[in-house]
Amino acid sequence: MKRFVIPVLAATVAVLGVSAQTAAATAASSPTPLAKTTPATKPSSATATAGVRPAAVSYPPLRLEIGRTPEGRQIRAVRQGDPKATKVLVVLGQMHGNERQAPLVVSVVRRLVTRPGTAVWTIMTMNPDGAARGWRYNAAWIDLNRNFPTSGRYLGGLSGAWAWTQPETRAVA
Repeated sequence: MKRFVIPVLAATVAVLGVSAQTAAATAASSPTPLAKTTPATKPSSATATAGVRPAAVSYPPLRLEIGRTPEGRQIRAVRQGDPKATKVLVVLGQMHGNERQAPLVVSVVRRLVTRPGTAVWTIMTMNPDGAARGWRYNAAWIDLNRNFPTSGRYLGGLSGAWAWTQPETRAVA
């Protein structure tokens, strides 16, 4: 799990501009507070705003059904952050149903606070049928990572007859 979480958090830090300390704190516990506690003495008006960053604009998460599986289960995506973002990160938690730890990465990323101009799209799982059974393949016995056009493996069998044959791969494309 550590080998997978660290690159995803590093990518999140790079794309969103979140500090490494904030990402590490978020991964270890609850969301990092936006402000530190106030000092015991009251600061002057000149020093009260010194070094204070503008608060991140809060956008409500957008939750969408982006597709359905062969057995009718929903594939859902959540957008957090700026709807007009110029920097966008997409995090897919689980492609194979037997990757039980992968959705934890999405849970961590969803707790991060985005900065203005950034957004994160997260998909907990693109294979809810496989997750329900705890197996790698979808309900049609297709290995979904082999069903994208970049895999080059369209010989039938576990990859499908050609690219995009499965509703799950079309949903996340």
